[in-house]
Order: sequence, then structure tokens, then C-alpha cells
Amino acid sequence: MEPKEIIEKLDELSSRFETDLAAVADEQSIRALQASFTGKKGAVTALQKMIKDVPPKARKEVGKAFNKAKQQISSLCASAIENLHQKAATEYLDRHVDLTLPGRTPLG
Repeated sequence: MEPKEIIEKLDELSSRFETDLAAVADEQSIRALQASFTGKKGAVTALQKMIKDVPPKARKEVGKAFNKAKQQISSLCASAIENLHQKAATEYLDRHVDLTLPGRTPLG
């Protein structure tokens, strides 16, 4: 496989990851999605095994593309998980009563 083909495939995988991530709603699913792309049997990892067929002069460029794709996937997962935590914390604070506030006096 040519270096340009591998880089194009990586870009395609990254964009597919972004669209798949938008459909995921919980942390466990986000981590499973991340593993399906960058895990031991993930799509990016399977593509990375083809780097041995790349000419030595082009390996540096392809390696940078792999690192960029993995970092992008990792940062997208981290921000999605952070957003979930923020949302959960906000929902928790919205539904619980603050006991430090002064009580209300009954009307009438």
C-alpha cells in the first residue's frame, strides 16, 4: 500500500471516529469505541501493521500521520468524557437541595 493511501485511510478513520463518537452517550461506550479504533485489534492498529510495507523514506511521514490520528482520537475521547462528567455534575447540583440555605417561612 502506498504512503498516500495509508494517510488517506487514516484521515478517513479519524473522520469516521468523530461521527461515531457523536452517536455515543455514555463513558463505557466512548471507551469501547476508542478501543475499536486504537486498541490491540483496532482499525488504526491494523492499518499500522502495514507500515512495514512502506518504503523507508516515507515511514517518517506515515508515522507522523499515525501519531496525529491516535492523538486526535485520544483527545476527542478525553473531551467527550469530560463533557459527560460536567453534564452529570450539573444535573446532580440542579436536583439536590442546598442545606446551607436559610429555610423558607410558611405563607399564611
